[in-house]
Amino acid sequence: MNKKNRVENAGEEKERAQSVEKVSAADIDELLGASAEESAESEEKSEQGRENAPKEQATERKKSFVKGGVRYDKNGREALFQPFTVKDVVFLAVIGAAALITSAVMPLVAQIPIFGLPQLVTGLQMSLFPTIGLMKVRKPGSVLLVAALVSVLELFMAPAMGVTSLVSALVIEAVNLALFRGYKKDAACFVSGMLINPMTLPFYYLYCLAFETGSVFFRAAGDSPWVAVGVSFAVLAVCAAGAGLGVLISREIRKAGLMKK
Repeated sequence: MNKKNRVENAGEEKERAQSVEKVSAADIDELLGASAEESAESEEKSEQGRENAPKEQATERKKSFVKGGVRYDKNGREALFQPFTVKDVVFLAVIGAAALITSAVMPLVAQIPIFGLPQLVTGLQMSLFPTIGLMKVRKPGSVLLVAALVSVLELFMAPAMGVTSLVSALVIEAVNLALFRGYKKDAACFVSGMLINPMTLPFYYLYCLAFETGSVFFRAAGDSPWVAVGVSFAVLAVCAAGAGLGVLISREIRKAGLMKK
């Protein structure tokens, strides 16, 4: 009996050992299969990441970006509207101050009843200096920025001049965008610089018609309309000369290497 029991126990132990070996082998196969699946999934993810990388780069390229202080559109071309730097604002502020200071002669003719006379005596400097500013800062909105800086002081001296300067600057910017799409061309700087003073004449008349009907110049326009028309053409001629002079001076400064386009 003991021998039989021993034999049976030995057989049972062999069977258990074999079953354990089978189970361990199955577990190993499962682990190897799982690791193989994980590695395959990781490879697929990496491949998908490589495929998606160019797409992400393409989407990034579609967005506008700023490089070296210049804004570019989604196609990599230079955008129409550029941000103003601190140097741009300071330079235009100096230009506006120079134009305003040299226009100190205007109070001397403030009581002479000739419509457009203040614009006539300030036409040269109010076209010369802004044109130089445009030749340097060739960005849409430059005329409006100069007008805003000048209007801050004009509002305290003559509110009509401050308001009309701002309105005129808006119209000039619209004309520039419609005709030239910016100030890249010298002709655009010339036209905008030339229109700064003459453009205030119709808006000044409308302002006086609405708020200051007792103005000396408004009454003069009604009393002598042909004189007002002649002075208006004279203002345009003087401002054209000032803008042309501003373009010539800017070109000479650029040739000397003191101004970058």
